[in-house]
Formats: sequence, structure tokens, C-alpha cells
Amino acid sequence: MKNPRLITDMLVRASEIAPAGYALAFHVDQMRPSFLLHAYPEAWTTIYARKALVMVDPVVAWGLSQEGVCRWSDLTEDPSGVMALASENGLKFGCVCSVGTAELRTFGGFARSDREFTIDEIEELSAILSELQVATLTAKDLPEEAKQELLGTTIRYSKV
Repeated sequence: MKNPRLITDMLVRASEIAPAGYALAFHVDQMRPSFLLHAYPEAWTTIYARKALVMVDPVVAWGLSQEGVCRWSDLTEDPSGVMALASENGLKFGCVCSVGTAELRTFGGFARSDREFTIDEIEELSAILSELQVATLTAKDLPEEAKQELLGTTIRYSKV
């Protein structure tokens, strides 16, 4: 595991680019991530959890099945209306970035409320995610020092 402070700095930068929040699933193996980090508003995460939207979220489906980047506006298959509900809750624009292999994937959904991400912002988010994937590759969990660093931010950690 690389320097926990470097990891926190990358997450803070992601928060700057995606001010409406993000959710990152690390090292997904057999549909189960090693751990999750999210910085979405609590109201949205509560709705998302109560309605079990992870099961029908087109961002999750794309992140698990593809490698690369995609704007939320290009995700046309959403029969459950997850993206409309996200928009109603302030997550109006976003992108999904996915790195790794089909056997060990890391992906994240990133959101804004004011405008679409620029290409440069999407590329930077993808680069951050790639760096985080490598920095945490040997970790099945974040070290305690990194967890403590996150406590001082709006980023929340979950062990799955």
C-alpha cells in the first residue's frame, strides 16, 4: 500500500472535480469489492440503499462490464429510472470510469449538479482511479492510518 496521505490527496482531488460526489468500488472480484469509498450526499445514499438501486444501476452495470469512461448521459438503458432519481437528488451530470480486468475491476461513478464534465476532467478522474487501483492493489482493506485521514473529509469508507 502506498502512502495513505497520497491516497487521501487523490480522493480530495476527485471531490474537487466531482463536487456532487462519487462512489468507488475497489478490486471487484466475483461481484464483490474489497472496499467502497463514497462521497455522495447522505440523502442520496440513504435512498440508494433503501431502494437497493445497486441491483439496477446502469453506472454499476457499465462499470462492471466495460473498461474506460462513459458519461451518464450516454447510458441509455435505465428501465428502473435510477439516473432520473439521481438527477432529482442533485446528481444531474456524471461519468463512470472503470479500470482493471474483468477478473479484478475497480470502477467509480462521479457526479456534478451544474454541468457535464469536460473531457479533461473525465481523463483526470480516470487517471486518479487508475492510480488508486494500483496504490491499493495489494490491500484487501485500507490501513488504519488512511481510514483516520478520511474521517476529516466528507469521504466515507465501507468494508464489504
